[in-house]
Amino acid sequence: MKVKVGAVSPSCKGDRFQVMKEYIESKDLDLICFPEEYLGFDFNKWKPTYVSKEEVVTKVSELARKNDVHIVTGFLELIKKRPREKFFNKALLFSPKGLVGTYIKTNPTQGEIEHGQVPGNKVDVFETEIGKIAMLICYEVWFPELSRIAALKGAEIICFPTGIDIGKEDKTWQTLWWARAIENNAYVVQCINAKNSVISVICGPEKILACSEKEGMITAELDLDRLRKIREGKVETEIEPALLKRRNAFLRKIGKKMLEPQLF
Repeated sequence: MKVKVGAVSPSCKGDRFQVMKEYIESKDLDLICFPEEYLGFDFNKWKPTYVSKEEVVTKVSELARKNDVHIVTGFLELIKKRPREKFFNKALLFSPKGLVGTYIKTNPTQGEIEHGQVPGNKVDVFETEIGKIAMLICYEVWFPELSRIAALKGAEIICFPTGIDIGKEDKTWQTLWWARAIENNAYVVQCINAKNSVISVICGPEKILACSEKEGMITAELDLDRLRKIREGKVETEIEPALLKRRNAFLRKIGKKMLEPQLF
């Protein structure tokens, strides 16, 4: 099965739903990904926009239905106004039939926590007509356990909506996204809010399929049949079927120790 995907690193200007509509209608895709907090936060004024979950679900569901496409988008959801604002940093997955699944960022940065973000506590994988999809968010690419959990639960495509300005180490982040694809025999789809730094990446275990450091959309075709054969060790490639060759009994035995940081 071939899946046509797009990763959008859009300008922070304009009506977000209208911008989404224009990108979605510009190309025939099976899956399109928009950045972290793309809905619910104004990166120009650096403050929440307080768009409601109901509005997001209604409008994005309609875009998915009308264009027969799966959509992943970031959403900053207000969950408590007083005495101090609290938020969920979410990634939402829509199919042409509506909202499929929600992921809450489990590893916010310290700054995000200080500004009211409440961490999530689970990683889910959602089965769709175009494959099994998981969502992780931005900074979480630095925690390989999260991508591995998603892969062990069956994820074939991991979407990484990412937030603005990842700093001067764009190539480091690109290496991390590709590493997550290689070690988990998965496809990774990543995009970022375009302002101070821009990088969009679509990669599989065997190569980077598309990459850009410019505002806009990149696209690629994912071969899920080949990916599944790689995972089963049934195709000639330099990529190891890492999930298949794990020493599960050994890992279970030392599992508790693995969760304890050994820094020295």
